[in-house]
Order: sequence, then structure tokens, then C-alpha cells
Amino acid sequence: MDNQVDSCGAYPWQATIPSLTFNLADDSENECPKSTRLKLPKIPLPIFDGKYEEWNKFENHFRNLIANNDDISENEKLYYLRSSLTGVAKEVETEEDTFESLFKALKERFQNKKLIINAHVNTVINYEKIQYASAKDIRYLLDSTRKNLRALKVLEFERNKLSDVILLNILLPKLDRESRKIFESSLETSDVPKLDSFLDFLEKRSMVIKSLRGDQGVKVAKNVALPPWKCKSFLANSRSLPRPQEENVIYAKGTTGW
Repeated sequence: MDNQVDSCGAYPWQATIPSLTFNLADDSENECPKSTRLKLPKIPLPIFDGKYEEWNKFENHFRNLIANNDDISENEKLYYLRSSLTGVAKEVETEEDTFESLFKALKERFQNKKLIINAHVNTVINYEKIQYASAKDIRYLLDSTRKNLRALKVLEFERNKLSDVILLNILLPKLDRESRKIFESSLETSDVPKLDSFLDFLEKRSMVIKSLRGDQGVKVAKNVALPPWKCKSFLANSRSLPRPQEENVIYAKGTTGW
């Protein structure tokens, strides 16, 4: 094999790289490639299951990938649209639908600004309370809050001082007791904390817990039953309760045992 290198510094047997596509200049045979393009993975079809808060994202993705593509026939567009629907959204289609009629029906059914906004707000309000310090749960609370706030902003519902105070009073009780105690202790004044400061706290808190305990955190035992010899009762004398490791001791007749 010839070990001479070409003008680009590559051996002849290295000229073809499957993952790259080279655009060579037309007027020069000896110039090195001016640009390379990676082969990107295929983009999957967007899926829509009928959630109002997901409609805008689905519509934008489907239009950009399929609906506005002139190289795809109407029948193919209809096939792709049917393949993208699941759950409640699947119930909208009929056997007689064309692509235009089905897309229009979906838009009329799910492009409801009032219901979309309600869905985003209710998602924030209905967070389940975090029972113990968990990096995973705190991260979910943070990411979901930010995601819904961004979606509301796109729908032209901006945050303000009043909404921040309301959100803070909704989110703070969702925290586990330990995390809330740490946040409250970090406040240096009696002023109302800012929502962004609270979200920054969640970011740092989740990272600290993950570094110390992993994603799941540690559950705190509650309502642990005390051994019977440590229980106080007005109905039974403590002498009637067995001592530890003495439950199986048999005493001679006429003795009390202790």
C-alpha cells in the first residue's frame, strides 16, 4: 500500500468517512474540503395524545415536518397525521377524513386558548406534596414550573409581582419539611422572597441532595412504634409487660420474675 499522503494530509485509504459528507470546490482538485456535514439522526413523527397544553407544540412540529412539505402527497400527509394521534386525539378522526379535514377538526377541537391556559395553571396548582427530600422530586417541581411559565409567556401571559407571590405561596407548601425549613432559614429579612430566588434555591437544593444521597433521597420514618416496655399506659402496669430478651423465661411457681 502506498504510504504517501495527499495535499490534505490524509492517506488514500482514509479518503472515505461514512459519517461525513464533503463539499469540494469545483475549480480546484487539490484543495482540502471547505465544509463538512454530519449525518443527523432521523426526526421521529411528533405524537399528540389530546392534552390541550401539548397542542401548540404538536401543531408547529407537524406543520414544519409534514404539512408544509411540498414533496409529500396529501395521502401521505394523512397517513402521517393518523400515525401521530393517540388517546383522545385518535377519537377525532373518521374513515372519510382527508388530510385537510382531519387537521382542521383537530385544530377546532384542541386549539382552545382558555383550556390550554387552564391546563398549564392547574398543572402548577395540583403538584403533589414532596414527602421527603428527594433530588428527583425537587428537580421535577422546578422543571415543570419553569416549563409551564414559559408556555404561559408564549401565550402572552406574563409574570408580575402579584402572580409571583401567589405562585410562591402555592409552591412552597409542596416542599418537604426539611427543604422548606432550610429555605425559610435562608431568608435574611421579613420581606416577601422573590419567586426567582425560590427557584434558584430548588436548583441548588436538588444538586446538593443528589450529590449526597443520589436521585431518590432518604425517607424519614414516621410514626415508628415504640417497644411495649417503653410505652406508657393507664390501663396496664409496666410490671405486666415483658422485658427485652426475657419473653420466653419461665419462673418458678410463686415468684414474680423481678
